[in-house]
Amino acid sequence: MAELLEKSVTELDFETNLQNPLHLFEIMTDILNTNLDLCGYLMKINAHSHIVHKIDNVLKNKVEEAMQRCNVLADPKNIRLCTDFVTSGVLTVYQNWFNSDRSQPLQEVSYNVGRLVFYGLKDFINPQYLNKLQF
Repeated sequence: MAELLEKSVTELDFETNLQNPLHLFEIMTDILNTNLDLCGYLMKINAHSHIVHKIDNVLKNKVEEAMQRCNVLADPKNIRLCTDFVTSGVLTVYQNWFNSDRSQPLQEVSYNVGRLVFYGLKDFINPQYLNKLQF
C-alpha cells in the first residue's frame, strides 16, 4: 500500500497544483477512494505503524520538494516546519474520518482540509470575530 501511495504521490504534479491547491486534495480523495477499505484499515491501526509512518514521510518529502522548487514560502527556513505541520494534520484528519461514523462525505472533508491548509483557520472563523483577532 505504501508503495502504491508513493507512486501516486510521485505522479502528483505539486508544482502545477500549487496554482490550484484545492485540486491536490481532490486528487488525494481520488487516491483514497480507489482503495477505501484498505486505506480505512491502515488508518485505523496504530498511528505509529510502519506503513502510516512511511505514508507520512512520503507526503512530507514530496510537499517539501515542491515548496523548495516553487519558492512558495517567504522564508525557506520554515519549509520543514510547514511540511511537518501540514502533513501531520492532514493525516490526522483522514485517520479521524476513517475512525468516525463517516457522516461527512470524504470529498467535503478533503475540500475543507485544503481550505484549512491554504487559507488558514480564519477561513473557518465566524466573521464577527475576525476583527477582534490580533497578531
